[in-house]
Amino acid sequence: TINVEGTDKAHSYDMPFSAVHVIVPKERTEEALIAARDAGARGVTIMEAHGMGLSEMDNFYNRLHASATDSNLMFITKTKNVDNIIKSVLTKLDITGEGQGLTFAYPVSHIKGLRLKIDDI
Repeated sequence: TINVEGTDKAHSYDMPFSAVHVIVPKERTEEALIAARDAGARGVTIMEAHGMGLSEMDNFYNRLHASATDSNLMFITKTKNVDNIIKSVLTKLDITGEGQGLTFAYPVSHIKGLRLKIDDI
C-alpha cells in the first residue's frame, strides 16, 4: 500500500521497487546522502554498521563488541532510480577499493507504509 502525500488516499500500485544499500565510513555519510538525493532518492534509513575483512575473522568475538565505524544507508526507491543512485554515489565519493564503501541493490515487494508524491506515481 502506497500513501499519496497530501491526501488521505492509500492505494495498491503495481510498481517495481528496490532497496539500495550504501555502506560508507561514518565521516562520508553526508556526502553519500547528498549524492543519492541528487540522483533521485527521496528517503533513507540510516543504520550504524561495522565491517570486517576475512583476515579479521580470527578474532571475531572481539570484533562483535567494536563500535560502529560505518553507516549503512538504505533507500527504498522505484527500481528505475537504482542505477542513477548507485552511479552517483560511486562517482561522487570515488569508491574504488576495499574499505572505501560498498553499494548493492535488490528488488523488494509487499511494501506497506511508503509515502510518495503524486508526481512520483
